Amino acid sequence: MVPNTFLLLLRQQDGIVALPLMEPESSHMLGIVVPDREPESPLTRELLAVATQLDIGAEIAKYTLQSWPAMSAALS
Repeated sequence: MVPNTFLLLLRQQDGIVALPLMEPESSHMLGIVVPDREPESPLTRELLAVATQLDIGAEIAKYTLQSWPAMSAALS
């Protein structure tokens, strides 16, 4: 058993099967720490703009399903 993000490091090979673990459901929270100062640096402002628009879980799932098509069949 490995986290689904490890599948991005592996290539499909004979004898290896990727199946989703349906239970227990888990989640993780990610945070970004930036200095509390005005004005914000341009880098901080852009980082926060990208981070608030990005759904990293969906992006990982998209690439995982592309790499392991059998996973999408198992989820159906």
